[in-house]
Parts: sequence; C-alpha cells; structure tokens
Amino acid sequence: MKPELIDFVEKFKGKRILIIGDMIADIYLKGDISRISREAPVLVLIESEEKTVAGGAANVVNNVATLGGKAFAVGILGEDKGALNLKQILEENNVNTEGMFCDQNRKTITKTRVIAGGRATVSQQVVRIDYCEPHTCDFNHKLGKQNSQRI
Repeated sequence: MKPELIDFVEKFKGKRILIIGDMIADIYLKGDISRISREAPVLVLIESEEKTVAGGAANVVNNVATLGGKAFAVGILGEDKGALNLKQILEENNVNTEGMFCDQNRKTITKTRVIAGGRATVSQQVVRIDYCEPHTCDFNHKLGKQNSQRI
C-alpha cells in the first residue's frame, strides 16, 4: 500500500465523523435451485441463507468505523426487520446510531438480491428487488431540526 494512503487511513483513528444519508439495508437471499415452476418458466429456489449488510450511507458509516473513526449515523429508517438488522450491524462496529430515526409510516430502504445456485452450478444473482419510498419534506425538516446540535 502507498505510504500516503497509510497516512490518510491513520488520520481516521479517533476522528468524529457525522454521516447523513440514505441508510440502506442490502439483503442477500441465497438459495438452491430445486426445479422450474409450473406457473411460469422461472426457477424455484429453496432459501438457504439470508444476510443483511450495510448499504448506501450505512456502508460509508461502517467503513469509517472500521478505519477507526468515531462514526455518527443520521438517517431515516422504517420500523421493520431491515432497520433492526442495520442498526445491529452498525452498533456491533461501535457506531453511534442515535441519529437513525425510525418512522412507523415508512419502510427501510432495501435492495434485496436473490442469488441462485445448485450443487453443480455456480451461484449468481438472478434478480434484485429495490424498495425505496419518496422522501417527505416534512419528515426531513424534522430530522434536520433534531440533528442540528450534532453538527
């Protein structure tokens, strides 16, 4: 690794960094192909694993924390499984998630990737399902007022 890059990474340690943005739950559904559906010419998968990872601004937050920075995450989540998993992932990496607000009227932004494979085949992504609600100005204004002291 280049010395300049090492120096740059070293400077992250202990720095307080606020990240504001779309906190996205990237969900990976893995499964084994069992057959072709009778209803349509599509694969039928038997789900074998579900994994959530930090995406969007949450990925940036996670990277800052991994590099030794003190990350403060600010964003809007729903009150759902995606939000719970995302907060847990970040908190395990010592991220301050007090600025991640849950709104019962919306869902957490998710990008779900379905990965199909079999014993004799290579696994590959077959579809991605995105869920994203349009942001409401009223809630974003409220979010800004609640976090002004953090900045």
